[in-house]
Amino acid sequence: METKKLRVAIFSRLYSKDNLPIPRQKERLREEVWSRGYEIVAEFWEEDLPPDLPLEERRELKRFMTAVWNNALNIDGVFIIDFENLSLISRKEYLNLMIFFEQNDIMVITREGIYCPDEWMAGLSF
Repeated sequence: METKKLRVAIFSRLYSKDNLPIPRQKERLREEVWSRGYEIVAEFWEEDLPPDLPLEERRELKRFMTAVWNNALNIDGVFIIDFENLSLISRKEYLNLMIFFEQNDIMVITREGIYCPDEWMAGLSF
């Protein structure tokens, strides 16, 4: 029985001051996603943005969220390097993103594992 190949979007914040040039950083992330057997449906890259930029000023994140909201991507998950790649500003912004993914049934996939919406939301208390 063949297992379903996960359809994912890559979302990443990249910085030219890192050890690798940005094009090489992108290629390494693509290779990592392919090595896991995932299908890349779309890519969203934020390059050299200030780490404290609010969500509403992050054009690629807004473009990604709009595509998810409109079901334009039909993805199973979003691949990110780590959770800090989503938001460094506040716990509130981070939770807003997690709730958004939960509402749209989008898994968050990091190098450490796959996080399903029903699993992470069960542990939250408001």
